[in-house]
Amino acid sequence: MNKEATAPLRADRATGISPEIVRSERKSLEAHSRLRFVHWLVVFLSIVLTVSIWQYSRVQIALRTEARFDHAANQVADLIRERLQKYELALWSGVSALKTHDNDVDLARWRTFAANLEIEHRYPGINGIGVIHQVAPEDLQDYLDRERRDRPDYRIHPPHDGDIFQPITYIEPVDINVEAVGLDMVHEANRHTSLNQARDTGTAQITGPIILVQDKGRTPGFLFFAPFYDSDDPSTVESRQASFAGAVYAPFVVKKLMSGVLDKDRRSTTLRITDGDKIIYDEIHAEDSDYDDDSLGEKRISMPFYGREWMLDIRAGLEFRARNSGFESTALLIAGIIIDLALLTLFFLLSRANRRGLRFADMATEALNAESRALQDTNQKLELARAEAESASEMKSVFLSTMSHEVRTPLTAISGILVLLERAGLPQKQNKLVQAGKMASDKLMKLLTDVLDSSRLEADAVELWEREIDVRPLVEEWRTLAEGMIEKLEKDITVVTEISSDTPNRIIIDDIRLSQVLNNLMDNAIRFTETGTITISTFAEEGSPGQVASVVISLADTGVGIAEEDLAGIFERFRQVDGSLTRARGGAGLGLAISYDLIELMGGDLDVSSQLGKGTKFELRLPVRGVQKKGDDIA
Repeated sequence: MNKEATAPLRADRATGISPEIVRSERKSLEAHSRLRFVHWLVVFLSIVLTVSIWQYSRVQIALRTEARFDHAANQVADLIRERLQKYELALWSGVSALKTHDNDVDLARWRTFAANLEIEHRYPGINGIGVIHQVAPEDLQDYLDRERRDRPDYRIHPPHDGDIFQPITYIEPVDINVEAVGLDMVHEANRHTSLNQARDTGTAQITGPIILVQDKGRTPGFLFFAPFYDSDDPSTVESRQASFAGAVYAPFVVKKLMSGVLDKDRRSTTLRITDGDKIIYDEIHAEDSDYDDDSLGEKRISMPFYGREWMLDIRAGLEFRARNSGFESTALLIAGIIIDLALLTLFFLLSRANRRGLRFADMATEALNAESRALQDTNQKLELARAEAESASEMKSVFLSTMSHEVRTPLTAISGILVLLERAGLPQKQNKLVQAGKMASDKLMKLLTDVLDSSRLEADAVELWEREIDVRPLVEEWRTLAEGMIEKLEKDITVVTEISSDTPNRIIIDDIRLSQVLNNLMDNAIRFTETGTITISTFAEEGSPGQVASVVISLADTGVGIAEEDLAGIFERFRQVDGSLTRARGGAGLGLAISYDLIELMGGDLDVSSQLGKGTKFELRLPVRGVQKKGDDIA
C-alpha cells in the first residue's frame, strides 16, 4: 500500500474521524482542483455586468455632457443679451444727460460725460458713445455755425438730396472714431431705417450688419440707438415724429464686442452669429484652433431684440471635449475587464492551490499525531490559565465590592462623627484638629470614589441615566459649587459664566455624570490657580445649516498652565504633570482620566489646550440628539 493511501488512515485514527468522511472530503477537494461550470458562470455573469455598467455609464455621461453643453450655450446667449442690456443703459444715461441740459450739450460737456462713463473699462466691446441730432434744412446753417465754433473743420458727409439731416455731432473717444464725425445717417438706408424705428417706437434699436467707417478691418458691425425728444413724454407715433430731436448712439464692431463679452479663452464653445442671411461673427471653421470635427454638441438659439433677430449657432469645441471626454465609461470597461481576468486567474490559482493543498495534507498527516497531542496539552494549559484569569477577575470584582462596602461604611461614619464634632463647639485647637480630620476624610472618600469609578470604567460596568435637563440652571449650580470651594480655600478667584444665545435651553444627558466631570475639572482648575478668573462658557456648534450638532462646554482658568510636551499624557491614569505641584495641591491623577472616559462614554469629546504660566482650557463637546434650531428646546 502506497504512502498516499495510508496517510489519511493514520489521520483517521489520530483524529477520530471515520474513513468514509475522509474519503468523501478528499473526493470533494479533488473535484475543486479543476475549473467547474460554476466558475465559468461567475466569469460570464461578471462580464455581462461589466458591459451593462459600461453601457449605463455611457448613457449617463452622454446626458451629462448634453446638459453641460446646453448650459454653456445658454450662458453664451445670456451673456450677449446681458451685455447689450448694459450698453443700452449707457445710452439711456446719455439721453438723461441731454435732458438735464434741455437737449443742448456742447462738445466739452459731452466729453466730460463720456470720460466719466470710463467706456474702455466698464463697457468692453463698445467703440464709443456719441450724439446724433436731427436737423431740418432751414436750421442747417445755424447748426453748422454753432458746431464750427469749437471745430472749424466740422462738416456733414456724404452729401445727399434728402429733406432732413441726421449727422453724428459728437463721438467719444474721437481719436478712434474721427471718420464718423459728421456722418449723416440719411445717406444709408440701414442706418436711417433703424434710427427712424427708434424714433417711432421710443425704444432702443440696433441696425442690421454694417461696415463702420472707422473700422480699418472692414468687419461686420452695427449701431445702437436710444432716441431723445424735445417734449417730455410723447405717447404716440405722430408725437414722437414731431418732437424727435436725435439719438444717443454707440458703434460696435462685432468682433471687438465678442472679445469683450465672451473672450475665447473663457469658454469651451465656438460661435457663429447670423443677422438675417448675413454672418456677422464666425468661429465655426476648420482654421479655428478650437474647431472639433466630431463636435459633442450643436445648438441654434434665436435672439430677437432691439428690432433685429440674431441667430446663434453654438458648437462644442476641442476644449469642451477635453473637459467632458467621457473617459469614465472607458475606465469602467477597462477596470471591469481587468477584474474579470483577475477573477479567472483567481479561480485557476485556487484550483492549483487545492491540488497543492491535497499534496501538502498528505505530507502533514505524518506529523499530525504528535502535533495533536501537543495541541491538547497546550489547550489544557490555556484552559487552566483562562480559569485562573477568570478567577482573578472575579476576585478583583469581589474585592472592589467588599472595599466599596467595608471602607465606605466606616469612612462615612467617621465623616459623620467629624461633622458632629465640628458642630459641638469645641475649643479652637481641638476644632482645627476636627477640621483637618474632616478634610482628610473627604479626600479619602473622593479617592475611594475615583478608584471605584476607574475600575468600573475599565470593566465597562458604568451605565448612563440620561434625562432632559435645563442647561442654564445646571451651569449656575456649577458656578455656585465652585464659589463655595474657592471660599473654603480662601483664594482670590472669580468665577464667570458665559452662556451663548445659540446654546439649546434643554439637552438630554446624564446630568450626574456630567456634573462629576465638571466638578473634576473645576477642582483641578481651583487647585492650580491662586488668583485670577475661572470662566465657564457654553455655545453650540452647527452641523447642517441652522441645526445644532453639538454643545460645547468650556472651562478656562488663569492658573499655572501645562507645558506643551505634557499635554499628550494629561488624560492617562495616575499621570501627574508635575509631582511637586500635585503634592502641594493634592490629587491622585485619576480625575482627568475618569472625566475623559465618561465624556467618551456619552459619545462626546474632551480637549485641552494650555500655555505654561498663562492658564489651561478644557472643552467638552457633547453630541445633541434630535434636530432643532439654535436656542430651541429639544423635542
